[in-house]
Amino acid sequence: MSERVIILCVDDEELILKTLKRELHEGLGEDYFVETAESGDDALEIVEELLSSKEDLPLVIADQIMPEMRGDELLRRIHVLSPNSLKIMLTGQADMQAIADAVNFANLYRYISKPWEHTDFLLTVKEALHTYEQAKLVEEQRRVLQRLYAQAQDEIVERKRIEAVLRKREASLQAILDTAADGIITLDASAHIQTFNQAAERMFGYAEDEVLGQRFERLFMAHEALRGGALREMRQEVIGRKKLGEIFPAELAVSELFLSDQHLFISLARDLSEQKRAEEERIELSAIQRELSIAQDIQQSLLQPSRPDWRELDVICYSTPAREVGGDFYSYHAFEGEPKRFALAVGDVSGKGVSAALLMSVVLSQFNASLTLPLRPAKRLAHLNASLLPYTKQRYQNCALCYVEIEFGDVYRLHAVNAGCIPPLIKRHRGEIELLEMSGLPLGIGLEENIAYQAATVPLHPGDCVLLTSDGVIEASNANNELFGFQRLEEAFADAPTTDAYAILKHFQAVLRDFVGECAPHDDLTMIVAQISAGKNT
Repeated sequence: MSERVIILCVDDEELILKTLKRELHEGLGEDYFVETAESGDDALEIVEELLSSKEDLPLVIADQIMPEMRGDELLRRIHVLSPNSLKIMLTGQADMQAIADAVNFANLYRYISKPWEHTDFLLTVKEALHTYEQAKLVEEQRRVLQRLYAQAQDEIVERKRIEAVLRKREASLQAILDTAADGIITLDASAHIQTFNQAAERMFGYAEDEVLGQRFERLFMAHEALRGGALREMRQEVIGRKKLGEIFPAELAVSELFLSDQHLFISLARDLSEQKRAEEERIELSAIQRELSIAQDIQQSLLQPSRPDWRELDVICYSTPAREVGGDFYSYHAFEGEPKRFALAVGDVSGKGVSAALLMSVVLSQFNASLTLPLRPAKRLAHLNASLLPYTKQRYQNCALCYVEIEFGDVYRLHAVNAGCIPPLIKRHRGEIELLEMSGLPLGIGLEENIAYQAATVPLHPGDCVLLTSDGVIEASNANNELFGFQRLEEAFADAPTTDAYAILKHFQAVLRDFVGECAPHDDLTMIVAQISAGKNT
């Protein structure tokens, strides 16, 4: 039999499978091998191959919504092939009928809503693997017990030999009982305690000699195993009672065993206190996740559409947070009057998560309000800095911002001001890359109210492209802890197609995706690509 232990993940989306595989490897280490399948038919073929080679398959994780074969049908068919394997269903929609079918016909262990929370997912997987291993151990222990008793009966030859064999078997049995993680309690047909292992002693607080010969109900409050006063086989949650009267949730499994002239019951007890606490934490985490999802929708609604409809200037914007919500943002504006002017801005609030998102909404609101004032770029940032100080000074937060205005007069010009952000990059229509070397203090840093910002002005021509980005692009890292950096940024810009702004953005996204691989993002990422429409006169 192979020593490999397999977890099978089934989803029709390759990205989901990669994410599952990465999180399982990070959470479980090298003790488990993860197999993946993109369809129900592929999954069934893998299961049959694993069973034929006697591989251990403790867990199957399957998506519910898949083409050709849904998750509940797949799990039901896998259950026929491998009934001992535990099953977890991933579902982005609460299809209660499908879940009920999986519970009734596939012995579903748990279902998890998409998108899942990393800690909750790993906790569920570890509990499932623990449950599988404990069930396998219990079955092995039962077989050992039967084999030991049968061998003892078969080896009766003489008194001394019988006694030696029994002593040896008793020692082996006691070793098994003492090393088991669950409480193992042996009862006679009248529900009197015959053995009480060390795990049971720790669980209930009794020494073995305190409970031998006592009735089983001393350890548990009223339950189905003793309905009518007679023991019967069962498996369910019950309430345990410790020596000092403390009660706790427990799982109790009672199995009947006939050995020659002995009629015994073996009960396995597991303290569920930690599991119940974990379930409560999981519910709380789910509630927090829902709130964060709402916050993410609200934050995204604050941003303008990613592509304004401007004839003179082709613009595409992109922003994604490292967590559910973040501090990056973009904004754009078309000024009224002549000559035509367009404003573009990328901002990055210090910090991450909810605190950064809250300040981001304030900065965006103040920035958009400043656009109604007749201010030149440098004065506009000075005004914005002063308006943000009441919000940032006490919290020691600030906002890096790169702001440009593109003016379409007799000569096209770019006016740029930088407040602690990544300077603008320009790709000329002939392919040269220019980095505007300019710096300035972040907004709201609190050193003084009337900070002076310097503007830089450069000419533009039809076909020229302008790139604004937050530091999340520069600081993106891969599995070797290498940063993407300015050099790769300039190389990616140089290699990008110049058909339109959208094509340039897609090129950047592909280059970043190839560089980062499966590494989780550490910072929010925001970009604006703007291209002067060809055919305009300078």
